[in-house]
Amino acid sequence: MPAPALSVVIPVRGRWLMTRDCLARLRRHTAARSEVLVVDGGSPAPMRRALAALARSWPSLRVLRLERPLPFAAAVNRGLKAARGDVLVLLNNDVSVTAGWDAALARVLAQPGVGAAGPRTCRPGPGLDRDATACALAGAGRTRSVRVLYAHCLALRREAVSAVGLLDERLVWGEEDDDYCFRLRQGGWRLAEAEDCLVGHTGGASRGRWSPGRRRAHARANAAVLREKWVGEAARIRRDLKAVLA
Repeated sequence: MPAPALSVVIPVRGRWLMTRDCLARLRRHTAARSEVLVVDGGSPAPMRRALAALARSWPSLRVLRLERPLPFAAAVNRGLKAARGDVLVLLNNDVSVTAGWDAALARVLAQPGVGAAGPRTCRPGPGLDRDATACALAGAGRTRSVRVLYAHCLALRREAVSAVGLLDERLVWGEEDDDYCFRLRQGGWRLAEAEDCLVGHTGGASRGRWSPGRRRAHARANAAVLREKWVGEAARIRRDLKAVLA
């Protein structure tokens, strides 16, 4: 069987209805030869059965079941290690893709020196597909260079991942995408946004609700990792780091 052109890695832990809707839109709107890797970190038994049934009817879908729940970076890395595509996409299960999303991001990644590409993002709603069509017409193949992209929908060139490595698993539920973008740029890769690609993102729904104390604890721990890695680097990195740690 030939390798897919596109591999989509989706870490999940419960939230079946949201995951089902995300997968349904992926199945409907992904035109490229693709595989979808759902990394299941301990979903309830009914959701595991539903995923298994969906995989039987959808050959592109593979479910990677973890022995224990893992944070975002660690779960994504399991999926990246199993992925076979030339374009590797990190996708949250609270994202709604739209028609042409895969072609738009692949087009951006095909540009010389681009290691990562992302879409424009909005809150999902009943007008999402209409807005995506308008975005595609207005953006018409244009791209915009950016300093940071976000992991709710992040397309990576395989060569860039091979050069830079996997996500830093010391970062737990936060700042993984900032750190990875810093690393890509340090490695000489460009980051770009597809101005003709729009996806919906609920925001925070994949992670679930946290207490303020847990949120602060993760933020402090992640800030310590980022300071250790990036303070003292080039001014362009320090400026972005200051914004992340503010």
